[in-house]
Amino acid sequence: MSSAKRRRVGALDSLRYTRAAETDASFSEAERPAAGAPVEEECSIAPAFVARAPGRWREKYVSPGASEVPLRLLFIGHNPSEHAWRSGHFYSNPSNRMWRLLVESSLLPRGWTCEDDHRAPAELGVGFTDLGTEPGNDAQSYGRTTMLKWRNDLYRRLRNHLSRITARIGGVPSAHAPSIVAFTGKRQWAQLFEPPLTRCTFGEQRDRPPRWPFPHSTRVFVLPSSSGRAAMTNEERLAPYCDLAQAVHGIPWENKTTTTSNERH
Repeated sequence: MSSAKRRRVGALDSLRYTRAAETDASFSEAERPAAGAPVEEECSIAPAFVARAPGRWREKYVSPGASEVPLRLLFIGHNPSEHAWRSGHFYSNPSNRMWRLLVESSLLPRGWTCEDDHRAPAELGVGFTDLGTEPGNDAQSYGRTTMLKWRNDLYRRLRNHLSRITARIGGVPSAHAPSIVAFTGKRQWAQLFEPPLTRCTFGEQRDRPPRWPFPHSTRVFVLPSSSGRAAMTNEERLAPYCDLAQAVHGIPWENKTTTTSNERH
């Protein structure tokens, strides 16, 4: 397919997403695109982000060999660490507590490590992405201008996730949104707002930032950072993960490595 044809197809797919969202009752008035809003080329359907070599990091909405389906839970981190960028696995730095928290809270089965992150979408309905798609170890080094750029890119990638599912199984985009989104740190959530939130508590969130790409029915949780830099007791850090696990376990899931069913569970 020529590049010009890809652009035309992408624009058409974007138009389908935008028009469907305009009439989808699951989107609030603030979330729904304005009628007749221009469709930008950057909103066209694209594959999930994959780092250029020698980086190995990639978004994980779907397991290898499986079809992309609506998730029970999508984790959104700040940006990949240098270690995660090289390893290709989320939260792979040995000093990061994420995988221990996920197992101790029962969000993931015992024995799972960062090297199992590719299994999570199909087997558990759990996906992973980050606000930023460039490697770095100091979240505070990224200023407001960068965070706004990352926000727009994140929203585009999340819309593309919905559009890829919609293109395959039909329906309206909101029907394919994750049941729950969990931000693994306050900063990446706060920076989505205008102005950024000055206070944010852990747990489920009531408000949504402008142009949030998922319907309000998608629950949003904010979790303590799992980074070794964040100073908290183990009990304080673990408690919000346990609350999230309780919410996730209330959403049935059929292992997609053993079924091709398109039905949402």
